[in-house]
Amino acid sequence: MNAIHFTVRRLAIGVALAALWLPITVSAAVDLSAPKSTAKSFYEAMGNADSSAMRDCLLIEGADQQKLADAFLDVILAGKKLADAAHDKFGASGEKLAAGAITHEDAAAIDQAKEIDQGDDVTLAINPDRKPLKFRKTPGGWKLVLLDYAGAKNENLPEQIKLLASLSAAMNDTADDITAGRFPTTADAEAAIQQRFSEVMVKHYKPATTRATGIENRK
Repeated sequence: MNAIHFTVRRLAIGVALAALWLPITVSAAVDLSAPKSTAKSFYEAMGNADSSAMRDCLLIEGADQQKLADAFLDVILAGKKLADAAHDKFGASGEKLAAGAITHEDAAAIDQAKEIDQGDDVTLAINPDRKPLKFRKTPGGWKLVLLDYAGAKNENLPEQIKLLASLSAAMNDTADDITAGRFPTTADAEAAIQQRFSEVMVKHYKPATTRATGIENRK
């Protein structure tokens, strides 16, 4: 698995499960007046599973990136569904499923985050252990650059969109199984989602590796 594939998987899982940690508040209009304001609005929208507000915070350029945004937001909504199912079934222990996600500390640290000003681009380092967020000034305000946040390149978008769709399905299926009582414990649910994520990665990348190996063997 190359670095791009790992970044996509880590991002999808972490962002999607953030809903387990972020507080639920009443939805409000987004504030794009400054990078930190946009970051706060985006985190709040994630906690509310408000796809419209999240989309308003993102810089989306072109039809292909619109499809990426759709898949990206579907992952977050699937994560919210999984979070709700885990909480309803397991209570506080269900939060174990959110390991690696955005935490309350991340959201609270926005005001103290270091800004690197690059003209119309600003990088915001909220957590030293996580990738900085990149914002760009637009006529509509400061927006989070989707392509950078997703760790994608335009030439990789079809592959990433398929991966995100599969991750959404894995989380939705696990949420349904939790609700149906198929997992007696949090550990069982956690093992199931990890297994499903692994199956997604194998399905998406192992065939390509196998084909490449076959070509090399014929040389």
